[in-house]
Amino acid sequence: MAFQIVQSDSVQTLWDTCSARFLDELGDNIGPEGFDSYLWITHRNLRDLLFERAFDRGLPGWLGQPVTFFSGLLELFDVRLKPIGPIRRRALIRQLAVEHGRRIFDRDPGKAADMVSGHMLDGLFNDLLPEGVRPERLQSLLATFAADRFARQRNEWIVQVYAGYLDKLEELGMHDVRSRHALIAERIEEGHLRSALNGAARLHIYGIYTLGTRERMFRALQAQQDIDVVAYVAKEPEESELAELSNDVELVTNGAVIAESPLVEPAPSAVQELTWVARKVKEILAEGKADAHEIAVVARSGHDDTRQAYRLLSDAGVHCSARIQTPLAEIPAIKALLSILQAASSDWSYAPFRNVLDHPYLNIPLDLKCIDHVASAGRVKGLDKWEEGLNTLAVRIREAPREHEFLGLSTAAVAECRGELSKFRTNIEDLETSHTEAEWTKITLRLMEAGTFDFWQRILTPVDSRWDIVRLDQQGVMQLEILLKEWAGLHHSDQRINVSAWHARLQKVLEPEEVELSTPSQKGVQVQSAKDAALVPFRYTFIIHANDGEFPRHRGADGIFLDEERRALRKLGLPFSHREEQLRRERSLWRSVALGSETRVSYRTTDAEGKPLLPSLMVPFHDLKEQMSRNKFSKDQNGNYPIPLNSAQANELAALEFAGTIQGKALDKLPKVTSADPPLLDQAIVAAVAERHRGIGMEVTSSKHSAIRPSPWNGAVRDAVVLERLATMFGDNYLWSAGQLELYSTCPFAFFVKRVLRLEGRAEAEEQLSGTVRGSIAHDLLEQFYRETKETLPNFLSGETLQIFDRIAEDLLAERETSGEWLGLPSLWPMARRSVCEGVRAYIAWELEYLDRKAETPQLIEHAFGFRDPVIIRGRSIKGTLVDLRICGRIDRVDSYSDGGQARHHVLDYKLGRIPRKSGYTDGSVLQGPLYLRVLEELGLAVDKCRYRSIGSPGKPQNGAEIRAGSDQFEEALLIAFSVPERVRSGLFEASLAANAGGWPPYFPGRDICRSQAQLERGNRFDV
Repeated sequence: MAFQIVQSDSVQTLWDTCSARFLDELGDNIGPEGFDSYLWITHRNLRDLLFERAFDRGLPGWLGQPVTFFSGLLELFDVRLKPIGPIRRRALIRQLAVEHGRRIFDRDPGKAADMVSGHMLDGLFNDLLPEGVRPERLQSLLATFAADRFARQRNEWIVQVYAGYLDKLEELGMHDVRSRHALIAERIEEGHLRSALNGAARLHIYGIYTLGTRERMFRALQAQQDIDVVAYVAKEPEESELAELSNDVELVTNGAVIAESPLVEPAPSAVQELTWVARKVKEILAEGKADAHEIAVVARSGHDDTRQAYRLLSDAGVHCSARIQTPLAEIPAIKALLSILQAASSDWSYAPFRNVLDHPYLNIPLDLKCIDHVASAGRVKGLDKWEEGLNTLAVRIREAPREHEFLGLSTAAVAECRGELSKFRTNIEDLETSHTEAEWTKITLRLMEAGTFDFWQRILTPVDSRWDIVRLDQQGVMQLEILLKEWAGLHHSDQRINVSAWHARLQKVLEPEEVELSTPSQKGVQVQSAKDAALVPFRYTFIIHANDGEFPRHRGADGIFLDEERRALRKLGLPFSHREEQLRRERSLWRSVALGSETRVSYRTTDAEGKPLLPSLMVPFHDLKEQMSRNKFSKDQNGNYPIPLNSAQANELAALEFAGTIQGKALDKLPKVTSADPPLLDQAIVAAVAERHRGIGMEVTSSKHSAIRPSPWNGAVRDAVVLERLATMFGDNYLWSAGQLELYSTCPFAFFVKRVLRLEGRAEAEEQLSGTVRGSIAHDLLEQFYRETKETLPNFLSGETLQIFDRIAEDLLAERETSGEWLGLPSLWPMARRSVCEGVRAYIAWELEYLDRKAETPQLIEHAFGFRDPVIIRGRSIKGTLVDLRICGRIDRVDSYSDGGQARHHVLDYKLGRIPRKSGYTDGSVLQGPLYLRVLEELGLAVDKCRYRSIGSPGKPQNGAEIRAGSDQFEEALLIAFSVPERVRSGLFEASLAANAGGWPPYFPGRDICRSQAQLERGNRFDV
């Protein structure tokens, strides 16, 4: 019988020809038997188009319809073998590969225990199984290709594993889904084609753009003598694979007119590309040029591009339909499950553990404040350690309840947290020990049960009516359950693996598995992959992401044969595809999509990181300069903005128009703009004004800029109740410290966050010894050394004096080590310990010589004042107001020297690293020294100077930021200090840094909190 090829350079013409001939041959027969023709198609769109054509001819439908999809051919030919599941398939191939590999290569090519991770041979079988290649034929052809010993061993290994796999399938009574075309070919070769088609005399085939993995099936159709076969393919400039099967080729030229060349539109980004597509689609629909289902948006694959296009079109109000593929490992509900295994694999370290506790799919009511506080006190691993940390936190709260109440912590909250942690441990206790793979599958299934963490209840509860996510989660979890149950039914070794190994294996199993879901609507704009859209006639086709490497898609190497070897084997008759053939098929796929009535192609010129991208080689020649604007709201030639696609763009455009209208103009009345959500625009305007007054943080803020002054937008509190509360909190009896006064002068907003709101950022403790603890250890070493030696102060650090220091260091650090304080990772602590000791030892060695040379003696060491007996210093503020300041603090050291028989005193403040600038006295960013001098005067001591020294840089300088009592800078610093309380009670907490404070400190609230990092250029905030 005849095997005919019908070609056309128009998809519409090709479909019109196929459907007309098929319906003509059917006539008015509605079945269920006696059909003269039968039709095989690839996609539901073609079926719907056929039904519409039949309806137009007056046919109400068919009984026993003479139409089937390629996906239904197994059922059509009554192939009833059970398909082997992916887990069992990979395990079987892996097992055979290991067994034969040991024998042939005399070594183990892989871990036999890892039976589900797949194997490189599994990918090689993608070429062999669809064509039904028998092991004997594979062996004979590979024998002619063996050039050396390794090649011969490799070839024997491939043949033996392939033969063993086919034998095992036959033994199980199963088939590999990849062999479905070979099974159909066998039925055709056995003469079952006519009976499968219910006696039809002619078969029409539509939607196949290339042979691909159907070569044997089509050759069987070509060779059979029962019926006529007509295949419809696109006319290409190069010879089609299908056209090579027949000498009877008909070229149909009448029908729809296609554009000479597709319109090409380069886009600067994916967002701009899809925005352009959505706008063009809406224009076509608004102008009535086509119905929604006559428009297609086509991407090479059905993954990210189709998902993004569908989402953007839907947000733009376009009714659309899509079939979206999502990898199992990327489904939100499954990611939640994997997060539990990941946290257990990390031994419940802070970040993964917190991610589990805070996951919206898991109901685990542990108080995160308690967890954060424990993590900030030290690195925690293991649930036992978390429990110990909570117990320690409870003790600390009982010892200092007021210190913790501002943080929202209480003994009751910690007790409840411990109870919830105990419940959590009950649910995951199996994760703490090793199990076999079979046991792990059952444990994982238990984690997915409805009562555990309310998992299913959370899955089935939509957020913002996103039922599409509910549907995706539901289907994904159900597919995962099937995989796990199949996995549990395999023959497993008794090897026990821990949760980390199980998590890695499960992740690897999920990588190739996908969920494919069609949207509920079927008649909207068709968002499809190129394979689904191939040869489907649309009035308008938009091909998106037409970039090199994306379309055509390049297939990677399989690790077994080189591309040159695949090419040679192809010539021998084995169905191994090679790069040239793959590119040829990609070109055929492109043409089967692009030969529509009107086709528009877009590609991206840069990726998300700004790196240049190239268009596909199949994109027609075009002017590279005609690229769409990077600004989605660029005005057209008439000065008009584009019509917004959705409510979000409408609001954005309204804000843009409003800003453009009022910018640089003095208006008598406010302009009117149209917004999809007027209250939201109102909020945006207020926010914009606030941001402008606060400063955007990226411009140079002059001394006149509002960002450095307090305002309603920048830290000025105006609420009477709050001001009254501030007056009470910081009244005359408030106990100030030099550090608090200095903090406020440096940045009032930082003072507001820390001292008024009592908020502290919580993060996991550092791996290394923190700067704060390092400084504390250094201070303690200096304190104990000088307390012990000040009565007989040595001149040098050597001999007995050095022994004194070493003993002090050993005792103090041993006490620190047993205190439970976090000193960094145990592996890093010895190095940090040595570094601190050596640094302090070097500092003391320098300072002893300095003190001897200057005839100075440590008098007061870590001198505390004002905590028990009040110390009140008096002075005037910048406004001239007389102020009594209750003050407390701890002075690092007070050194004395003799001045004509009178003892005078210097204040010394240690800094671990950088010392402050002397200019800081003029803007209040350095206040401790002057205040300490003033306190010592109040205590009756004769004072001289204050100075700073760096422990990390001994003698560089010898005395930094030195200031003498009574000097102009001293008095100016005190004026600022006495001005702080009144300013605090006035509610002034602007987020701007003092001029001489250096850069914005990393421990201050960041830009995400302050919204600005403004800094005064000169002067101080008290003069502004």
